[in-house]
Amino acid sequence: MPPKTTKSGKHFSDLCSFIKDKCNDIKSDNASIDDTLTAVNDRFVRDSEKLTESEKTAMNVMCMLMPMVDALISSKRDETLVLHETKINRLQGGMRNNEYSMDALAQYSRKENVRVSGIKEVNDETDENIIDSILNIGAAMDFQLNPVTIVDAHRMGKKSPGKTRQIIIRFANRATRNRFISNRRKLKQSEDFKGVFISDDLTPLRFKLFQMRCSEGEYSENDDSLNSDSVSDVTRSSNGGNDVNITQSDTESEISFSDSFLKIKVLSLNVCGLASKLGNPDFVEFISLYDVICLTETKIDKYDVIDVDGFSLLPSVVRQNCKSRSGGICVLVRNCYYKYVQINDQITCPSHCVLWFTIDDKLLFEKTLFGVVYIPPENSLYSNIDMFTEIEDIIVDTNLQVCLLGDFNAHTKNANEYVDIDNHILNACNIANDDQNLINKLHILEECNVSPVRYSKDNGKIDHYGKRLLNLCKSTQLFFVNGRFGADKGVGQTTCNNSLIDYVIITPELFRAIVDFDILSYDPILSDVHKPVCLKLCSNIRSDCVQCGVTGSSRSDCAQCADTTSRSDCVQCGEKSDNESHIKPKWFRDRAAVFQDNLDVNKIDELSVRLGDIDPKNTNIVTINDIVENCNSIIKNAAECADMLIKTTSNVKKHGCKKYNHCKKYFNSECYTKRKAYRKAKKYHYRVRSVVNHNDLVRKSKEYKNILKKQFCEFQKAFIGKLRGLRTSDPKSYWSLLNKGCEKGLYGMLMDLMAWPTTKEITPKGESGQRHLLVPPTCFLTLHLVNCISTK
Repeated sequence: MPPKTTKSGKHFSDLCSFIKDKCNDIKSDNASIDDTLTAVNDRFVRDSEKLTESEKTAMNVMCMLMPMVDALISSKRDETLVLHETKINRLQGGMRNNEYSMDALAQYSRKENVRVSGIKEVNDETDENIIDSILNIGAAMDFQLNPVTIVDAHRMGKKSPGKTRQIIIRFANRATRNRFISNRRKLKQSEDFKGVFISDDLTPLRFKLFQMRCSEGEYSENDDSLNSDSVSDVTRSSNGGNDVNITQSDTESEISFSDSFLKIKVLSLNVCGLASKLGNPDFVEFISLYDVICLTETKIDKYDVIDVDGFSLLPSVVRQNCKSRSGGICVLVRNCYYKYVQINDQITCPSHCVLWFTIDDKLLFEKTLFGVVYIPPENSLYSNIDMFTEIEDIIVDTNLQVCLLGDFNAHTKNANEYVDIDNHILNACNIANDDQNLINKLHILEECNVSPVRYSKDNGKIDHYGKRLLNLCKSTQLFFVNGRFGADKGVGQTTCNNSLIDYVIITPELFRAIVDFDILSYDPILSDVHKPVCLKLCSNIRSDCVQCGVTGSSRSDCAQCADTTSRSDCVQCGEKSDNESHIKPKWFRDRAAVFQDNLDVNKIDELSVRLGDIDPKNTNIVTINDIVENCNSIIKNAAECADMLIKTTSNVKKHGCKKYNHCKKYFNSECYTKRKAYRKAKKYHYRVRSVVNHNDLVRKSKEYKNILKKQFCEFQKAFIGKLRGLRTSDPKSYWSLLNKGCEKGLYGMLMDLMAWPTTKEITPKGESGQRHLLVPPTCFLTLHLVNCISTK
């Protein structure tokens, strides 16, 4: 008889069968690897209590192997994507060549045509009147035209009041047309036809190139290159517009131009309660890495004093008339950039869902309106669909560049937030090229090498808020940065569990100023469930002007400042900086084949033989270092041949660089031990993303936060007790501390605190006793108060 199956063994076999079925689904393309991993992890968490210790160990090993399987499948998927991208590029190249051929044919058919502009249009004008005007122009140029040589002549476009339409002329032969064109300079000597201009009849593609070359001063009157049969410097974008190719030298100059300016790092984070997190040194140390800190759902009120060393607080948005603390928005700006930030009281939302501020064009290349958004969940008591209408009205009324960031609580999946209007429709409506660019701004994304396709890992349905947010973007021509730029390009990382609800939404022109965009890993210390969103912008201030090294001198003594900003606009952070260049490796997927071909097979074989001859028991550090050096040289040489080693320049702070001091008076050895365990769990979770490591990270972070809270409460009680005793035992020291606290505007809070009774009898039903109230419920001693006075 077969052995009996126990209950726990049955659960384990069911779990193995479930994993086998999921793998079969992947084989048959009925499920993705991400969905399978999520389902297996959820099932393991649900049934883990029913398994024995050995079965749990086996399942842990399987969960640890899952990311490796995911990596193998991802690498195979990447190879397939590269193959498909190559095919798509070939197809696009073929289509582009066909468009060039069609454009060449269209231009060839126009070689007998000439356009004339500036001839006044009269009422009831006929073709005979137009031909008479052309003959008069020929006479003014000392060129006798025969009416027989003119096949046709008529006005172009629809008639509109106050606008003179062009005349197009088709000659019988090219010789007559060329002589007519060559004599057009003589019109400048005629007073009657001084405002008349004669030009070639160009296709829309060549006319766009003509405008660009004129703006750059590269086109002369005798230049006939645009009328040739080929176009090499113009490409057709996917939306039908025309773009000029950017050569490699242009790209390199643009990159070096970007590197020579300061980068403004903007952080967007839903903190879910700010006052408590300011007591955590890791949280303060993290947000201090950024220049503009946008925090939502802060849950602060009028008694909270938000103070971060080196930053200035903008007027916060506090939710009014609520039963408990909720909502709230606050923005912290680094002190050296605070003078460029302005708060406009006229730009406000009645629902207080957005904090609006502007950054001057002395810091950014264009004056930009920033809106930090927190919209409550759709089923919340404070939710209101009119919040999107309020935001839309403000954006429509402004003529500035716009950047919205924060928690929108809207699920948009990967739906398009724009309306793609075909240029053929716009041409059929007789809309000029300049007006077409205003109506359809997708060409700006093409110029910035940003894909119109937006990626998102949020597989949830588009909710009501999501539809309203998409309509807002369509009506105001705003675009999502998520899934399109930086490290999140082609990814669309989720920001809250398995949902994407934290966005950065900008006007398309701002893509030119974005340097990087990333959604960082989840950290329980920073937020309950949300991930930080980081946006890096290129500023208008040179990086060598952080502190120019010109002290006590005028603007003319600073060569860098003389070209960009005035001496007063230089950012002086109290730190000296120096540019240091170093080589940084960067992997390029399209150069993988070149890298592989340049790996020295002979050296690899020699290295393999040496590794086989090594005796692990009799080896030394010199031999190990030599082998590692040989291995590094093989990889480095291949990377150099594949151009994967990039020279970068970074600013190295020197001489008195101020670091954040997290050594609070209540941060004792217990806090240090818990923090060390938390950071270790965070490192493991970053390396291997599994349910076990995630749960361990959450558990260690809670322990770390609890010990911090406990130590701070004990420190707070001891400090307040000493302060009360000091009032009677040593009044001089007491008032000295009180006056130091008043430097931060805390005098009123201290007086309320001292006037409150130390104890209050509270006798619940069925019980007796006393409870000590150290602080009044209406005006409590904040973390800022204790830190401010105790440190002094």
